[in-house]
Amino acid sequence: MSSGPANDAGEVRREAQEAINRARKEVEEGRQASAESQAQDGDLVAGSVEVVAPSPVTAALRAKLEESLQEMAGLRLVTSGGSADGGIRMIVFASQPVPLAAALGRLPFVAQVTTQQLKKVTQLQVKLAVPA
Repeated sequence: MSSGPANDAGEVRREAQEAINRARKEVEEGRQASAESQAQDGDLVAGSVEVVAPSPVTAALRAKLEESLQEMAGLRLVTSGGSADGGIRMIVFASQPVPLAAALGRLPFVAQVTTQQLKKVTQLQVKLAVPA
């Protein structure tokens, strides 16, 4: 026959370990759900967003990018400037949260999109696929 206090201590340890294991599992499930949500939504942006495409940028690519931004729901092109050898800079306004980086990344003439949070604005660096 085992002693009472030793048995109680073993039971407490077992229950504590089970609680720790359940907590770890819940944390991991939460991380997975968060990652799945981010994968579905992408990085959502709202308000003013700066879209920057470094040189080289052809006039045709600039026009395609402007047109694509103007066609996106919930997005308004505020200003656009730049040059072929200096790249382009556009400011868009998202009236509601939109997955802008993901949407730009799906465009056939966009090679890469990088998001950077600056002090007061989100900046998307867009590398355009310049035809050879």
